[in-house]
Amino acid sequence: MKLLITSDIHQYGDKWSQLIDACSVSHPDIVAIAGDLFPFDNGIRGHIEFFPRFLKYAQDIKEMGIKMVIIMGNDDNILIHQNLVSGDGNLWHYVTDTVKEIDGFEFVGVPYVPDYPFAYKAWCRGDSRNDMRIDPMQYSFPITINKDNKFEAISNLEDYYKSNLTIDEILNNLSKKVKNMDKSIWLIHAPPSGYGIDVCQSGKRVGSESIKNFIEKNQPFLTLHGHIHESPYVNNSIWWRKIGNTYTIQQGQMFNKLYYVTMEIENYNIKKFSHSIYGEAINNG
Repeated sequence: MKLLITSDIHQYGDKWSQLIDACSVSHPDIVAIAGDLFPFDNGIRGHIEFFPRFLKYAQDIKEMGIKMVIIMGNDDNILIHQNLVSGDGNLWHYVTDTVKEIDGFEFVGVPYVPDYPFAYKAWCRGDSRNDMRIDPMQYSFPITINKDNKFEAISNLEDYYKSNLTIDEILNNLSKKVKNMDKSIWLIHAPPSGYGIDVCQSGKRVGSESIKNFIEKNQPFLTLHGHIHESPYVNNSIWWRKIGNTYTIQQGQMFNKLYYVTMEIENYNIKKFSHSIYGEAINNG
């Protein structure tokens, strides 16, 4: 099986066109997109206007005989969630908050991220009951989007996080639905802490401790991340790690060219994988 792995193609609308081009060259069996699907061009509320174009791109990928596995991410309009649920199994496989068997693997999706400075909090959650972090820097008042596609203030952010499941709880609940952890591929938008794939432009490390602990304890076959676009760029081109037996990918997403990883898997072993910008990594394990 050949995977094409990416995330955060919301950076520019043109990156969807580049993804189509990459698929036509690489001919993967599966395209896995670990969140942040819809472009910034017209803001979060404009994602609904972009959705017909997304349908066309999804159709193009399907017509190449490629399966698309997706989750949403922290910058995606939460109102589109139901559209993606409704289209699941047709033009794409939508695995947010669920487990789905595809080509011999169990794909699992976790779009949630710990709190950050930006206002839109629809996909933000506490990392764990012991870590309900609220970033000390907040650029504006916290908001979500209501059913009328209008911004709605979150009156108390601490209560908002306490009233929702934490990332730790979400991961644990989903893990109970997985039959074979060593044959599972997790699309988790936020990166784990502690492995150098969560580094912001400032040098601050902002990954999730709960995701780190989950990977170390459960050892899934593969985890795919995004969220911190600049991390590989600012941290010595580090875009993958091996955490025990788990391969963890965070390809980043910078500038005008699409960042993505291609990976070849044979008999549940990763044979080789390569970054579109940083080149090939050889599996010597």
